[in-house]
Amino acid sequence: MHRISIEKAQIILETLATYGNNGRGIIALSLETGISKSTIRVFLKSNKDFARSMHGVSKFKINKFGDQRGNVEDMIGNMKRRRRTEYALNVTSIILFVLFILMTRS
Repeated sequence: MHRISIEKAQIILETLATYGNNGRGIIALSLETGISKSTIRVFLKSNKDFARSMHGVSKFKINKFGDQRGNVEDMIGNMKRRRRTEYALNVTSIILFVLFILMTRS
């Protein structure tokens, strides 16, 4: 699975936030940000706590009812914390695996 960069996520969310309750479609966001439609689509659909689709139209808007209450800076901070946690877990898993291999070889 391809992960979007923090910078691209911030561009998408900041752009989307400028449209308020009117929201913005994926094609328009892509044209405005220079980020591919597929990248935007995957990001928005997999981060429903950041943005939500508008019923009846193919638009998205910032989710003001999520954990971050529509605050883009908090959303980006949340993404950064999640990435640090994932990295720490991956490093810990690798270290434990290597220790296990070394212990079983003795």
